[in-house]
Amino acid sequence: MAMLGLKDTTTGVFANYLARFSGQNPHPAWLHERRQRAFARFSQLGFPHHKHEGWRQTNVAPIAGTVFDPVPVPAPAVLVPRLRELELPGVEWSAEAARLVFLNGAYAPGLSSLAGLPAGCRIGSLAERFGADGESLLPHLDHADEDDQAFVQLNAAFLNDGAVIEIAPGTVLERPIIILHVSTGTIDPRGAGKGMSHPHTLVLAGRESQAAVIETTAGFEGEIYFTNSVTTIEVGENAAVEYLRLQQDSRAAFHVSKLRTRQQRDSRLVCHNIALGGSLVRNNVHAILDGEGAECTLNGLYALDGGQHVDNSTVLDHAQPLCTSREYYKGVLDGRAEGVFNGRIIVRPDAQHTDAIQSNKNLLLSDAAATLSSQPQLEIYADDVRCTHGATVGQLDAQALFYLRSRGLGLEESRKLLIYAFAADVLGRVKIAGMREKLEAVLWERWAN
Repeated sequence: MAMLGLKDTTTGVFANYLARFSGQNPHPAWLHERRQRAFARFSQLGFPHHKHEGWRQTNVAPIAGTVFDPVPVPAPAVLVPRLRELELPGVEWSAEAARLVFLNGAYAPGLSSLAGLPAGCRIGSLAERFGADGESLLPHLDHADEDDQAFVQLNAAFLNDGAVIEIAPGTVLERPIIILHVSTGTIDPRGAGKGMSHPHTLVLAGRESQAAVIETTAGFEGEIYFTNSVTTIEVGENAAVEYLRLQQDSRAAFHVSKLRTRQQRDSRLVCHNIALGGSLVRNNVHAILDGEGAECTLNGLYALDGGQHVDNSTVLDHAQPLCTSREYYKGVLDGRAEGVFNGRIIVRPDAQHTDAIQSNKNLLLSDAAATLSSQPQLEIYADDVRCTHGATVGQLDAQALFYLRSRGLGLEESRKLLIYAFAADVLGRVKIAGMREKLEAVLWERWAN
């Protein structure tokens, strides 16, 4: 694959990455070796080109051609009031909440809280674990099938910190664990100080455990930065995990994410992906059902306007028999927004009796300006399965709009009500206590403008 934005020179983008990589702490040795392999592979691959399969609708040239650098975290006296002003429905600031906060990719213990956790739950910073017993986590951080994924390799090359959550077998969490990644940068497109971070989140849920995790990425409006995140979730036998990822980055930011999940026998996993912010966003999901009877739901909503571009690329990988998957993604696009959905269901030869349903529905609010590309795919190698998929793109129903107006509602209120009704079933699948109502309030305000 041709490289984009990486040159074998002493100047420019590649020189910046090389200089930053060379300046990293070479300890511990096992982590340094992993970083070296990842950086060498990333240097070979380069950034994916828009002519490359899987990236045809998303051109990452703005990322590949820009020099990003880690930027200093603002002083607490400046940062904390700004954080409090952000409307972050996924974050609870009370002392009773279990909360991990990261600023520009680094753990912020002063803003975090480890309260309210049962004895069977261990959470904290990856950087702290790397200095202690972190090598035991390596099998969960390094996957051979991601060797050709440039952004994953870039994340591994600069892996320094992130969240680690380990839930012991049989442990039941009564309250969700909250993770917040805050990024800062510059507001001047021509200036320096475009921030960059590469956080990694690792969730290991033991056998027969139950937990909910809320992960939020956020930034301050107008600031330019690049976040390249990876989240790994492993769900043990007969365990249940609900994971909600809320992306509320600056409208000027760039964000590429990878969510990789693996489930064991009779486990249950529900993943919600709510995308609201960012200028150029690519969300990659690879969900592997690797135990008989596993159940997985991918639930997504992207609400875009202006010139936002959000690309959701998902893979539901049925590797074992008797598994069930459901995928429901909905998009609401206004202005000149661009949405992309590529959903792929793979049924392996041994995955008999697979039950898989995939649906992508989209609502375009602007006349001829907003665009959407949807490509649902089935790749089936077993003969005793039930798999369906479908995609729709449309506008607000004129008759429904007329009906509401005839009952005394104004035009904007009628439009907002119909948009909310379109998204309501996605929000209704969120079972984490109080989160559905908080998300509804944020979206209701957004669509009121």
